Amino acid sequence: MSTKTKTIKMLLYSGSINGVINISNSAWESGKMYAAPRDSIEDLVSRADCKKYGVYLLLSEQLVYVGQARDLERRTKQHLADKDWWSRVILMTTKDDSFNASDIDYLESRLIDLATAAGKSDTDNKKRGNPQKVDEFRQAELEQYLEEAIFILELIGIKVFKKDQNTNKRVGNKRKNNTLSSHDSSTIHSLQTETTTDTNDDFESPLDESNILHLIGNVTARGKICDDGFLVLKSSSFVMNECTSCKPSIVKIRDALLREGKVKNGIFTVDVKFSSPSAAASCIKGCPVNGRIAWRYSDGKNIKNKDEEVKD
Repeated sequence: MSTKTKTIKMLLYSGSINGVINISNSAWESGKMYAAPRDSIEDLVSRADCKKYGVYLLLSEQLVYVGQARDLERRTKQHLADKDWWSRVILMTTKDDSFNASDIDYLESRLIDLATAAGKSDTDNKKRGNPQKVDEFRQAELEQYLEEAIFILELIGIKVFKKDQNTNKRVGNKRKNNTLSSHDSSTIHSLQTETTTDTNDDFESPLDESNILHLIGNVTARGKICDDGFLVLKSSSFVMNECTSCKPSIVKIRDALLREGKVKNGIFTVDVKFSSPSAAASCIKGCPVNGRIAWRYSDGKNIKNKDEEVKD
């Protein structure tokens, strides 16, 4: 046999590809990977593997943040509170808990380099990671680990380490001073919106109201967190005038929504998906908005409150 045969195993805990997934590769020896949407973090971190040393990825539609941790559960929960733009997380560890601090420092640095070269690295990664302190033998083993990990990532549709032919120029030019906050980055991540095919005819459509969020202020807008972002529901209102502090990236999205007919006469004509709650709220109001605070459930709690409950 001229090609190398591999067996990939995927355990879908909820029976859905959109839930928590445990992935292993026959050629990956001790490697182990988990993937989960943001709203399934509590289920994800209940796994014993999440207590181990490892590296992780926070993902939006096009960008990635790379990190490492000695306790993946604790670090993942921290990011529920300090970064609102990501909608999916990937955890990479080992079956035998064999990683040490130098190993995860090396893997983090290499992944940051690869993502940056591809033009998709979130600029929260201001540094290349900690200094690499592994010998040549261990380096070879870790490079093999990375090769198999990236193979699995591409298999499940994550290609943030693969350079595109037409990488969006905005990624290359983003945040020249590398000092934007996570709220600022959440708006940048949303230059593209997606119209869903599962639209609702009106506000009376059958929906689980416990999952519906309402935007506070002088608007009547509803939405919900979804697997890969935030969905603004059809018939939500849209403030037609923009404030002077509205970011150019948000202005661009708003113009596209109007031009494509997704918003008419100040009303969303279809469900529209954004990469984060902040991007959705800022676009609706035409000014900078922290979506984790501005979107509230029927019980009065906002997204930040709910995330803190999970963190606790």
